[in-house]
Amino acid sequence: MKKLGIILPLISGIMWGASGLFVRTMTEQGMDSVTIVFSKYAYASILLFLGILIIDRSLFRIRPKDLWIFLASGLSGMIFLNVCYNCTMTTLSLSLAAVLLCLAPVFTVVLSAVIFKERITAKKIICMCFAILGCALLSGVFEDASGAMGNVVGILIGLLSALFYAINNIVCKVAVQRGYHSLTVTFYSILLCPFILAPFSNFENFTEFNMGSFPITQLFFLMSALITAVLPYVLFTASLPYVDAGIASILASGGEPSAAMILGIMVYAEVPSLPAVTGLAITIAALSILTIPRMANTADS
Repeated sequence: MKKLGIILPLISGIMWGASGLFVRTMTEQGMDSVTIVFSKYAYASILLFLGILIIDRSLFRIRPKDLWIFLASGLSGMIFLNVCYNCTMTTLSLSLAAVLLCLAPVFTVVLSAVIFKERITAKKIICMCFAILGCALLSGVFEDASGAMGNVVGILIGLLSALFYAINNIVCKVAVQRGYHSLTVTFYSILLCPFILAPFSNFENFTEFNMGSFPITQLFFLMSALITAVLPYVLFTASLPYVDAGIASILASGGEPSAAMILGIMVYAEVPSLPAVTGLAITIAALSILTIPRMANTADS
């Protein structure tokens, strides 16, 4: 796990970057964003429940005094993050919304320094800046930013999405430090979401899509929950004992837009522009500089 700890956040980011494949499919079938989020977390809750039931039932145990941790994680990382990000995408360009979300490592590094006394090293700052620059180039914000910058409310909401993302990273770190397994943290954080989102979801559209080709749609929902919710959150949380929360956030934020661009090329034939390709190269370089020396140190330990 020590050798894999530095890779897990990057894998999480790649999986989050694949969410566009599922979201596009469900949107084309008439499902709105709230219903999409509800379906993802409803199926994710079931998968995690069955997984813990099979692996180790003791993982269901939590201390009452720690309930606030799972409530904070569910609200910040699952609900508020998605609500703010969806609002940003409806008021700004998708590219600018993605860049604002990628600012989460900035908040994470600062909060980690205050709460966990993690050092803000020169390498962290430099790699973080280059990773953000790469994300910006990948998103195409420099090619289509006219008019978007004038929407102050949209930008503030986008920054809130990054802040909630960072808060979730910090809360998960606290849970891990208190001895909770990554499966426990992810399960109770996700379990809250379906109950809160249910009153705002469109069950008519959900049922219509769900019953279209029943076995196939069930597999589709399960894969969506597994790839975009269960595995990335579990892997990200599992990495926190072995890597600083700030570095984990940088890795995840770098992997997400890179994966989205690559999948866009492979699945939707979306040919990237020269700035986008440059952004991918910068992101990979920044992540390599950040992780290679640390991986070498881990291997020697």
